[in-house]
Amino acid sequence: ISGEEVCKSIRARSAVPIFALTDLSSDAEEVNLLRAGVDGYLMKPFNPMVLAARVISVVRRTYRYNPQLVAAHAQAIRQNAARIPVAA
Repeated sequence: ISGEEVCKSIRARSAVPIFALTDLSSDAEEVNLLRAGVDGYLMKPFNPMVLAARVISVVRRTYRYNPQLVAAHAQAIRQNAARIPVAA
């Protein structure tokens, strides 16, 4: 099953944020993923701190009416980003 199919399946049932880590090779693939319902994505290889910042951005937009929840999620995301190994 492709990432695009997974996104469509999730999106059909939920508005939960979807963030993809991908190795997209064409603009068409990128467009298809966005049309399938991805809220954000990052191409591999990636910097863990950039990943954390982008995920926090999606969380901030998703929970914009609950600043305390955003702050709690952001703190947890930043702490865990430091644990992600950076591929050489």
